[in-house]
Formats: sequence, C-alpha cells, structure tokens
Amino acid sequence: MSKVRLNICKRKFEKILSRTPTEQFFVLAWVTHAIQSGNTEHARGILQFPEEAATDDLTSPYAISPWLIETMLNECLSIPKAKINKSGPNRLLDCKQFKSIQILKAALLDLENISDRLTLERVNVRQEMHRIAQRQFEWQRGFHNYASYYRSALIYSGPLTKKHFKKRIGVSLDDFVLGCFALRALFSKKPYIERNINASPIGLDEEKTNLILLAITSSSNNAVAASKKMRRNPTHISYKKSVLREHPCISFDQSIDRLMCPLPDLVAQRCTSGIFYDVVDANSSVKNETSANFESYCRTLVGSISVKGAIRKEFIYKHEKNQIHSPDIISVNSNVVDIIFECKATRMSYEARFAENPLNQAARGYQEIAKGVFQIWRFIAHCRSGSVPDCKLSDEVCGVVLTLDTWLTASFELQAKVIDYAKTMAAAKNPEIEEQDQIPVVFCPIEELEFTVQDATEESFRHAIKEASIEKYQGWALSSVHQDVCPDIKMANPYPFDGKITKLLPWWPED
Repeated sequence: MSKVRLNICKRKFEKILSRTPTEQFFVLAWVTHAIQSGNTEHARGILQFPEEAATDDLTSPYAISPWLIETMLNECLSIPKAKINKSGPNRLLDCKQFKSIQILKAALLDLENISDRLTLERVNVRQEMHRIAQRQFEWQRGFHNYASYYRSALIYSGPLTKKHFKKRIGVSLDDFVLGCFALRALFSKKPYIERNINASPIGLDEEKTNLILLAITSSSNNAVAASKKMRRNPTHISYKKSVLREHPCISFDQSIDRLMCPLPDLVAQRCTSGIFYDVVDANSSVKNETSANFESYCRTLVGSISVKGAIRKEFIYKHEKNQIHSPDIISVNSNVVDIIFECKATRMSYEARFAENPLNQAARGYQEIAKGVFQIWRFIAHCRSGSVPDCKLSDEVCGVVLTLDTWLTASFELQAKVIDYAKTMAAAKNPEIEEQDQIPVVFCPIEELEFTVQDATEESFRHAIKEASIEKYQGWALSSVHQDVCPDIKMANPYPFDGKITKLLPWWPED
C-alpha cells in the first residue's frame, strides 16, 4: 500500500513541477530564501508575499527550509515540462505568488514522508538520522562565516594546491574566493546580475571575472541535462545529488546575458568547502599538502584551549626495527598523555553522505576513518611496550579522530561499524594491539571542535571529550555533549584565528 501511495505522491509532485516555469520558480525560490534569511527589503516589489512569511522561524507555517528549496530547484530542472497548448489556455503554477511555493512544499513533504516510511522498513530510524543530519546541519550552521573562509583558505593554501587550482580554473585561488565573495554579496540583494559585470573596483579584470563565472555557472540546458542524470536513480528524493553545489549560478537561454543564483549561500559554499570539486582529481602530493595544513589547523585549535597542558605534534619513534609516525596531536596534562588526536582530511563522497547503506557504497572512505582509530590504538600499544620515550599515558586516556567532513554525525551504528573495521585492521596488521589498547575513540568533525572550543574551559573541554567516549553519548555532537555535561559553562572564547585571515586572503574586508 505504501508503494501505491508513493507513486501517487510522486505523480502529484511531478505534475505540479511539469507546469512550473523554471526561471520564474527560481525567482520565487530566491525571494523565499531572502525573506527568511534577513533580506526582506531586497525582495519587496519582486513578487507578493504575506508579511508573516518574512521569518527565520523554522516552526512557522510559512517557513520553507533551504534544504527543501534546494530539492525543489533540482527537481524543477529535472522534471520534463508539460507541452504548451499554443491554441488554448495553459494551466501553469503562478510563481508570482508566495502560496505557490507552499503548494510545492506540501507536495514535496508528502513525497518525502512516504519515502521515509518505506525506507524505515529496511533500516532503523537511528541509521536514517545520519542522512537527515547530513542534509540539514550544514544549512543550519551556515556557509558564509569567517571560520569557513579561514579554514578553507588555510587548508588549500599550499603552493602545489594553488598551482593545481589555477591550472584547472584559470585564476588564482585568492581571486576565485574574492570573486565568489563579491558575487554572493550581489546575489543576496537581487536574483539576477549581468554577465558583463565590472569587477575592476575589487581588482578583478574582465578575463578573471569571466573565468570565475564560468567555473560556477551552468546554462539552463546543461543544468537540466546534469540534473536529470544526477537524479534519475529511484532513490529517496531528499538525498539525490544537487547540480547547484558545483554550479550555484544558472544562465537561462532566454536571458543569456544575465545570471541568477536562487540560493546565494551556495556561492559561499562553492569557494570554501566546494573547492573540493577543483582538487578532487589532484595527485597525492596535493592531497598530502592539504592534509598537512588540516593537521596544522587542528593543532592550533586544540592548542588554543590547552593553556595549562602541552600539545605535541606528530613525531617519529622507533618500534622494533621500524620507524613509526605518532598520531597527529598528543595532548599532555599534568605530565601524562590524556587525549590522542588523529586528523583525517578525507572528503566525503555523495555515497558516504547520503547512501542508504553508506558502509557498503563508500567503504573506502569509512575505512580511512577506521585507520585513524587503528593509528591511535597502535600508539597506545607502543607506549605500553616502552617503544615511545617520555610518554606516560593517563589511566583514562581517550582518542579523538578529527575529520574535515561530517563523517559520522548522528550515527551510533556507523561509529560502531568503523570501530569494527579498526579492530579487523588491528588484528591483521598489528596483532600486538591488545584489548586494553583499544581505548574509547570520539569522532569529531572540525566544526564541532570549533564550537566546543568557543564555549569551553580547558577543564570542561577535557571532561566533555572523556564523557563523549562513553556509550551514552555515542552519536552525539561534541558541542552537545559539552552543553549536557557542563550546562553552566559558556565562555564565548575568541576564535583563535581572528584577525589572521588577511595573511591568506589579503583582500578580506577589515572589521
């Protein structure tokens, strides 16, 4: 019966979209996002909307969350349009009215809800929470913020990475981020800009500007073709690929000299974490460079909260006849090692984020995260055997795998499977790793570390990590653990890289 209901909801949603003018809907989407993200004044006069709809309250009946808008935009591109009746009237969705996007939202939610019900016949709800978190959390955190720009600028600041980027895109990485930063500001005020925009006042000539636009823009025809290809698999509609991630701007054929961007924050995403699209095909030297920069970033972040303790970076020690690299960050408190960090800059594939069974479809990535656990356990075993000089372990030592992407967010089951991978790896590669060496390990995306460091004292930070390693808090975000176990501590510590971004992006506006 559920499958019958699924087909009914699917046909209803697609019928509405088949009679939705794509370019007009993109304008409606822009207005909706604008009035619900603090840009109401810029949206007035473009189309009609009730004043109550101008809210950022996600519980409002008028709220249309940006992840729903992104799904609608992609589906609007991929669903074939109904044939136009040239000799008579045509029933089209009136995209000059706010209620039209509410109609689409209701149809989409009906389709999503029945798809959820069918999915939960195959997997349990705690497994499905991983996909829900992957879809929603990044929008809730936001893409356009100082930390995102600084973090990405540092990670991709190496000479090999910059050389690869410029060869691929045609402009320097600094100019690309500058151009996208400016474009995001423009698109926050209006849905369209002219293609021949003059960016010389910010130091970008016509050639550079055109190359930047080329990298982030798709023609409507290409976007339609790409979206159909990306979304043709009969998977859950909420978790299909988005053509707007690599190309957040669209040029419609009937307005070839104008570009539009319905979700301006995706331009910010494109020039921060989205730089991944431009370096994913790079050689191992580039990947090693970005990994080293990520480790440096993590080390400084952890060091900023470790006032009384000490932080040791990766070092080489001898075990039997082999030269072994220690984990990336060793936290020493009261002369004993209490936290061991391993950093993983491995980026998540689409399958790792949104597959129904990500461990099957993105096993290689999750095994890389498991390798981080293995490396921590190996170090514990070598400390116990005396191979690591001047390294005394705390009786309650914990491990933390820091990830650049949100690999194991909100998923107890995935974390447990990764631990199983690590145990298998340990048995195969280092049988000397005993059960006592297999200490609890916390999985923490870098953004969660940033949030926790901002709120914590040194003591509460260490306490939160210790508590996060117990079964009660598995699958929790570290910042949520800290809030739960230290509810009275909210320090508002400064971001440790405040004021330093101009060393990476010289054009960054002064406060």
